[in-house]
Amino acid sequence: KGVSKYILEAYRLCRERDIRFMVVFVPEKYRVYHDLDNFELGTEELRSWRVNDLPSRLKQALTALAPDIEYVDLTPALKEESRKGIATYLSDDTHWTVAGHRVAAEAMHRALSTPVVQRLVRMKNP
Repeated sequence: KGVSKYILEAYRLCRERDIRFMVVFVPEKYRVYHDLDNFELGTEELRSWRVNDLPSRLKQALTALAPDIEYVDLTPALKEESRKGIATYLSDDTHWTVAGHRVAAEAMHRALSTPVVQRLVRMKNP
């Protein structure tokens, strides 16, 4: 329950001030690159790691806190661009490249450009 109270407090404060509140999941490099053939992940041990369902669990937890908390998972957008051969993370680091920043910004812009009512209807009826 630790972080939940802070998320709810931020959500409440935003609602009181008529500010849109959105939680964005920023994936690690491995979550994006792990199953792509066009990127090398280093050691055999690293390639054997499994990716869990953290993004969907986070979405479920947020929905349980307050069904109208908006949520964006950047994993699909970063993965889609990376699948095209565009490096979204630095080769020797876990930070985004310029392209990675662009992809994340565009994904968040799309989410913020969608009226809240439409997003809530879509969330309830996927």
